Amino acid sequence: MKDPITQAIREQKQRTLTPTHKTRLKPLTREPKKSVFRARVKEYFNP
Repeated sequence: MKDPITQAIREQKQRTLTPTHKTRLKPLTREPKKSVFRARVKEYFNP
């Protein structure tokens, strides 16, 4: 079964592939990125 959230995450991953290269050098930025990501996922479902 295809979960819309999983699909949104997959699309988001493809979009953020390039910026993630920079974040890999700074593991500390992982946490803030997650919250930003969650906010974006919310935007997906509540435009």
